[in-house]
Amino acid sequence: RQTIMAVAVALLLSQGACFRAPLGGFPSALAHPAYRVPLQRRPRVIRAAESAPDAEALKRELFDLIPSQPRGAPTTNLTAAKEAVAKIEAKAAELEPLSPYPRLGTKGEDGSLDACAEALEALSGPWELSYSNAPEITRLNRLPFGFRLGRVFQLVDVDRGALENQAFVGHLLGLARLHTRAVASVGLAAPGGVDRRGVANKAENRVEVTFRKVIFSLLRFLFLPAFGLLRKAVVPRGPAERSGKTPTLDITYLDTEVRVSRGGDGSLFVLRRPGPGKAGALPMLSDEGLGGVDKGSTYDATQDFLPKRASA
Repeated sequence: RQTIMAVAVALLLSQGACFRAPLGGFPSALAHPAYRVPLQRRPRVIRAAESAPDAEALKRELFDLIPSQPRGAPTTNLTAAKEAVAKIEAKAAELEPLSPYPRLGTKGEDGSLDACAEALEALSGPWELSYSNAPEITRLNRLPFGFRLGRVFQLVDVDRGALENQAFVGHLLGLARLHTRAVASVGLAAPGGVDRRGVANKAENRVEVTFRKVIFSLLRFLFLPAFGLLRKAVVPRGPAERSGKTPTLDITYLDTEVRVSRGGDGSLFVLRRPGPGKAGALPMLSDEGLGGVDKGSTYDATQDFLPKRASA
C-alpha cells in the first residue's frame, strides 16, 4: 500500500503522466471558418455511409478475430498470438479498399478547405480502440507497480477541430484508478504532403494532429473517489515533436460504426463506436476547461512510463 501511495503521489504531484494514443495522432485546422459552412450538423444516420455487403462481412470477420482483453483494454500485437495478429492485420488490409468514404478532403496553402462534409461527419464523435500495433499503445501493456491498461478511446469534434485520446488505467488490487488524456488540434492535411514514411497524401484521406498537452488525473485512490480534481498537465515530446514534423493519420476505412487508420509511421489502428451499456469516455474538455500546462515537464509515450523534467 505504501508503494501504491508513493507511486500515485509521485505521478500527480511531482511530474504527472500522459498518454498519447491511438489513435497515433491527428493535427491542424478543421475549425477554419471555411469548414463550418459545408459541415452543417445533420442526423447521425447517413445513407452514404452504408457499407457494401462485402464490407459488412469483412467487418464481422475482423472483429471476430480480435480477442478480448482484461478490463476492456485494446488488443495489440504483443497481447495476441502471432497467427492471430497476422490474420487481424491482413483482414484490416482487405477491408480498407471498401471504405464508403475514401476521401476526407484537403487543406489549401491559403487555409481554404476542400472537404467531404459527410465523411467528416462520420469521423466525428467517440471511438473505442480495439486493436493497434503502435508503439505508444503496446508500451502501455508493460505498466509498472501493478497498474494495467483499461479501455482506450478517441473523441473527435470536427466543429471545434479538436481531438482527445483517453485511456483508463487501474491497479490489479483495485487500489487506484487513473485517467489520461492527450489533447490535440485536428485538421485536414495538404494534398501533396508526405508523412514520416515519405508516403504522399494521394488519397486525400489524411489528417494532421497537433498535440497541445497531456493530462493525468486520479479518479480513485484507496477506494476513495477523487472526482478527477487531482490532475497535472505536461508537454508532449514524442518523435514527431522532436523532429518538427506534424503527426499524421490516414483514415483508410470509415463508415458510421467502424474506422481503420494508419499512423505516419505505418502503425495500424482499428476502432469502433463504443457499445451501449458500458461506462465510456469522459466528456471532452472545453477550450476554457483545458487550463495551463507544466512547461517544465515533458512526456514521450514511446519511451517514458512517467513524465520527466524538460532538459535545458
